[in-house]
Amino acid sequence: MDPRMGDASDIAAFMEDIRRERDQNREAVREVVAAIRAGDAGRALRAICRAADLYICREAFVRIARLPPAAPEIQDAFLALFTSSGDSLRSMVNDDRVLARGLRVLLPSYTGPAVRLWRGELAANARYRRYGASWTASRDIAEAFAQSEIRRQSRGGTVVLETLAPPDAILCARTLHPDHLESNEQEFIVDRWKLDKVRIVARFKPS
Repeated sequence: MDPRMGDASDIAAFMEDIRRERDQNREAVREVVAAIRAGDAGRALRAICRAADLYICREAFVRIARLPPAAPEIQDAFLALFTSSGDSLRSMVNDDRVLARGLRVLLPSYTGPAVRLWRGELAANARYRRYGASWTASRDIAEAFAQSEIRRQSRGGTVVLETLAPPDAILCARTLHPDHLESNEQEFIVDRWKLDKVRIVARFKPS
């Protein structure tokens, strides 16, 4: 036996660890689905956070995207979570298309007209159309975000994007939600894959 492979018992233990981890991950994803189907907001958020702890957010969101819209209680609770941790969740899912499909299930839906929106974004992200989901109905807010010190320190600087978002591209209007009426960000959560023309209306060089 190749000494680098260890003895048979080591290999068996390693394979058992892999099997146990796979089973644990599958059960965690099943719990996410079951909690959403049950309409239990607390249980659903705990299950999603558990999936994040296990680094299986993408797997969970693939399954979530197949479900009908979640109960209003879950959507309200998830909106609060996404408001505070949306960037982290995006990073953990690591697939914007899968994330957007899951958000259609988890967020309160938008039923209004098309809206002109802006977003402050890294120039590199804009170049490759990798812009994020959070947009604003205020150009001033987008420009303030683009000119923030952290953003302007990035290579290539920042830009302000503008688009007329059709209704089916708007996943949620956080600014219209009763629990967020006092927010001054005028935030809309958008599925970038559904946007039509997006143009750059301002550029800011790196600091």
